[in-house]
Amino acid sequence: MKLAMGIYDAPEKQAQPVFYLEPLKNNVAVFGGPMSGKTTFIKTLLVRLHQREQIPNESIYIIDFSGNMGEYSKLPNVCACFDNSNEENVKRVFKAVEAQLAKNVRLLKGQSFVGCEFKNQKTDIRHIIFIIENFNSFLADERYDSYQEVLMKLCRDGLSKGLTVVFTANDCSGISRWLPNFRQKIAFDMPKEGYMEIFGSKVGDLMKLPGRGYLNVNESVYEFQAFLPFVKEEHASLSKIMKQFKGKTNANRLVAFDEELSIQNYGAYSASSKSYEDDSLVLGDDSVIIGLDYYEHQPVAINFDESRSLAIYGKRQFGKTNVLRLIRNEIKKKHGKEYRFLYLDDGRKQLEEFDYGDPNDVYFTNPTDLRAYLVEKGYGAKPAAAPSAGSRTMPPPRPDMLHRPTSDSTAKKETPFTVFVLQSKALYQTFTDSKYLMSMLFPKMISDAEKEKYLFIFTDVRSMVDGDMYMTFNNMISAAILLDSIGDFIAEKGNRTVFGDMNAKELRAEYARCAVGDGYYYDIESDVLKKLKFIKTENIK
Repeated sequence: MKLAMGIYDAPEKQAQPVFYLEPLKNNVAVFGGPMSGKTTFIKTLLVRLHQREQIPNESIYIIDFSGNMGEYSKLPNVCACFDNSNEENVKRVFKAVEAQLAKNVRLLKGQSFVGCEFKNQKTDIRHIIFIIENFNSFLADERYDSYQEVLMKLCRDGLSKGLTVVFTANDCSGISRWLPNFRQKIAFDMPKEGYMEIFGSKVGDLMKLPGRGYLNVNESVYEFQAFLPFVKEEHASLSKIMKQFKGKTNANRLVAFDEELSIQNYGAYSASSKSYEDDSLVLGDDSVIIGLDYYEHQPVAINFDESRSLAIYGKRQFGKTNVLRLIRNEIKKKHGKEYRFLYLDDGRKQLEEFDYGDPNDVYFTNPTDLRAYLVEKGYGAKPAAAPSAGSRTMPPPRPDMLHRPTSDSTAKKETPFTVFVLQSKALYQTFTDSKYLMSMLFPKMISDAEKEKYLFIFTDVRSMVDGDMYMTFNNMISAAILLDSIGDFIAEKGNRTVFGDMNAKELRAEYARCAVGDGYYYDIESDVLKKLKFIKTENIK
């Protein structure tokens, strides 16, 4: 593959030969100061890669730390063009590149990619161009420190497997150790000492023209003038290339969540392109779609026929109430008027938005009132005699009295589908009513939840000091949501949660830190963990 990228002055030949870039043979380093022509060079490279058909399978991945790719990021063979605002997107690029390289190695069967002939052949072996715009920023961002050794290995070993790495940089700061892996070097306008560090030799004064610079052809350094991407008007020419590829889809394209995910824009990000309502119909009334998988963009849904107890963990202001709002709205929509919501809040009144007069909703602010209500409505046992004033030592009922009436006055009535939304901090403390509910009544009710039509949602789950209580709680939870960076969460406080058996170090390597609106769904019974973008909903009031 030879791509015409400019002309260079060769005085010994008294000629200005065309410079052909050979990305199958060389990694490419492009240097230069602001507005010197680096980004234009990359745009020309992208155009040339779409103007030739020497290799049918081309995948281009771009990490654009400069934000200058614009319409070029939409060229058909560009599988991803992400900026540095979301670490997860950068990680997705690395994962995609590594996965394709692993496939190449398997299919090449010991051959070198460069020596293979792919012209006019259908093959799953792909050539990959991995471009990092503004490499200096990539190296300086501490979020990406752990990626540097992976990238170094890709630079060192990638060419033989079908990978070419290209970067642009303002200067050589922090880059010297990378240069031995980049045989093709191009330097536009920059201080003279920079040329010495890049090429190892002195150069003359450069003509002050955009796209003017130096490059190496084999071991010699020549003055160079880069071509523009198009001879004619840029936008029209770019549109012409797009039309040539019209009808062809890039199955490897990675889509970024570049805005909040909502029910309205769900179809634009879903892999199926179906609307939220259509996907919900396919999954049925027992499931609520809460978001899209971060990698495959498939719907992530909770099947409440199978998962009757859900725990929600997370940072403050990270979206816990939003998830609850989505679940609540969908349940009410699917069950008509045949439901009851019981909310247990506390002095923080974080569930107050849900207390707005729906006759099927009941709102409590302390566990004692909730316990009394459950007994009155036939959900639980009649409490023993009230303790003396100020006492916390109300004796719990006998186990055989749990979850059944103790007199005609408390005989269990037919109850509708009942959703318990439990947020009170007091619930996770060792007060008598809290301990009774958490250690005795709720476990029994959850074990009968499918038969009795109950659903338990523990929101804003807190640490539990009592060892028996947290073990009982973890055992009764069938699914969990986490709105936080999972590696950090487990390292700090995860050992007493349903995530306690997971390895924090491995998860930090597997997943990037979460932004607001990101999180995890953990199906405990299936032992499946998914990172997703949660659907944003509007406040009820």
